[in-house]
Amino acid sequence: FGIPALLPLGLQQWFNSYNSEFLFAFIAVGLCMAAYMAEDLRGGIRSIPKSQLEASRALGLSYLQAFRLVVLPQAARIALPALVSHTVLLFKNTSLAMAIGVAELTYVTREIESQSFKTVEIYLFATMVYLVISLVIMGIGTALEHRFRIKEGPFAGVYGEGPEWIICSLYCAFVGNTRWDNALASFELTNKYGID
Repeated sequence: FGIPALLPLGLQQWFNSYNSEFLFAFIAVGLCMAAYMAEDLRGGIRSIPKSQLEASRALGLSYLQAFRLVVLPQAARIALPALVSHTVLLFKNTSLAMAIGVAELTYVTREIESQSFKTVEIYLFATMVYLVISLVIMGIGTALEHRFRIKEGPFAGVYGEGPEWIICSLYCAFVGNTRWDNALASFELTNKYGID
């Protein structure tokens, strides 16, 4: 936010004549949050075992293909909660731009309050707007997390979801079969033809 004050007087006047406050606020808040989000992605990438990259390289993928097709999708799934959290923080940090005169929600709220003298009502409304937008961002993040979650369990990604999981695991425990695919096959035979 303090960049214009460090520039020569001619540049300061030029920036001030073109209302550059928004640009400087955009750059400052964007760079600050980009550092946090880059760290989240780096943590997600580091959490992927090296064997994933080695296996994809052994299958004939180049380093960039292996990284783009194997490592990055898994890292994005892992980093998604932190990215959503920092997106909400980015939205709330936009109120810092008011310090240099950018007309954002907090600035407009203060202006309306100084004209109407209805402090509680105006700030309560601004709080509700911040809350609703934050909840929308968190809801979108939760939907993305649910959509891209890593499924766990014996039939994850193979047999689908539903009551078959419970029935087959109970059947497997009852029969004493430790192989899920054999248990599923014998369960289907028993269920369809009554064969044991």
